[in-house]
Amino acid sequence: MSGAPRMLPETVPPTDLEPPVRAMRIPILLALPLAPLALLPKRMGSHVAASSLAAAWFVHFGALVFTIGEVAAAHLEGGDFGASSLTPDLTWLDWIRRPLAGAWLVAYEVFDSRGASTVALAVAASIEGALAFLALLFVPFLAAGERPPAVFLRSLKCVLWSSAVVVAFAVFYHVATPRQFSPSSVFRSENVAILCFWAWVIWWISIILRLGARYGGPCIGPRWTPRPLLCESCGYHLANLPEEVNCPECGRPARESLPGFRRLPPMATAPTWLGRVAGFFATLWQSLADARFASRVTVWNGQTAARRFALLVCLLGGVLFTLSLITYPQLWGFRSASNWAPVDLAATLLWCPLAAAVVMFVVLLLLGLIVSRLGFGQCYHTGVILCYCSPLLLLFGVVFLLCLTLATWIIETFRIRGMLVIVSRQIEIDKPLLVYAICLLPALFTLLFVVWRAARLFRAARYANS
Repeated sequence: MSGAPRMLPETVPPTDLEPPVRAMRIPILLALPLAPLALLPKRMGSHVAASSLAAAWFVHFGALVFTIGEVAAAHLEGGDFGASSLTPDLTWLDWIRRPLAGAWLVAYEVFDSRGASTVALAVAASIEGALAFLALLFVPFLAAGERPPAVFLRSLKCVLWSSAVVVAFAVFYHVATPRQFSPSSVFRSENVAILCFWAWVIWWISIILRLGARYGGPCIGPRWTPRPLLCESCGYHLANLPEEVNCPECGRPARESLPGFRRLPPMATAPTWLGRVAGFFATLWQSLADARFASRVTVWNGQTAARRFALLVCLLGGVLFTLSLITYPQLWGFRSASNWAPVDLAATLLWCPLAAAVVMFVVLLLLGLIVSRLGFGQCYHTGVILCYCSPLLLLFGVVFLLCLTLATWIIETFRIRGMLVIVSRQIEIDKPLLVYAICLLPALFTLLFVVWRAARLFRAARYANS
């Protein structure tokens, strides 16, 4: 007598992940003194998110006041503001009083005029709006399984606390400003200043990611809620059906929708650093070539490995961009590398990959903003697929660089200049522009492939059960 067939469960149990860490609420009066700690270890992230929004605004406002005062002090010492009635009364011996006095001077000069006050308020509103938009961009990357509004609030707190990094930028600016006029100073090089700026941007992004890496909130959200067992192709409810049957709606085997069917990618399962390197390239290839990659990779686990993978892909894109710059500097308007000073060459080789990686990362965040419905959709498991879409951006970047290099080489080798006149149509077309348009056609087709592939990846993961 044969046994009864195994039936599919009605729901999928909550994701088996680490429980939230313990978080302490930071009082608003201690927020400003503890702000420097938010720039160092990632374990501060849970405490930062547990603090009130007022404490985050307090830290942000204090950092802005200090920054404005420090920059004002740097220009005041250089004589950029000219003579002022307040200048003789200011003492700049104390490093705390100096920026506060500079901020007071700026406020006195700005709010003395109605027009200047309007401009200052508009600039302040733009800055706050930009920070709120930045918090919205980071929602898919910082989601830990809580409800989408809670993710945005936590992301906003992390961004506001991380704005304390502008204090370091202001102090560096004050130190570097007088030295840029010294003939022997490296700060005379424009590339060194650009390197310092992009290094600071990378530091700021890393602070936001580290603050959001640890979750210490309540266990409320999709991560801790049982989910109905759905067919991962069409969303049909598979409860109480035998495991051996196919989906009545689309015909997909029901066992392929069980939580155990999806697996972590090779990079997330490698035990050693050497294995992670090999796993990185294996994951890179699978995300590009495997048609069923999004149907086999888990999207409710492995968030940390997915984020690390996306960051490494962005860095790889920056390195490839730098190689194209070294190989063919005329493509980007740079002079030949043989004519560069050693300081300029070293600084350029450092800031170019950083800048390209940041640009690629921002494009990835904008893509996440779209697919997660402005951050308030299914941002938790959407963030994982978003990270595995980063190789698509890398593919488009590589093809675009190759096409652009080919077009520039053709124009310079064959000395294509002037206009192409079509007499019958009375049309004049710029010949170099026509060469660029023809050579960039593969890049256009690659872009269409990237959009199609990304849509398939997100579509394959919309009903994921694990």
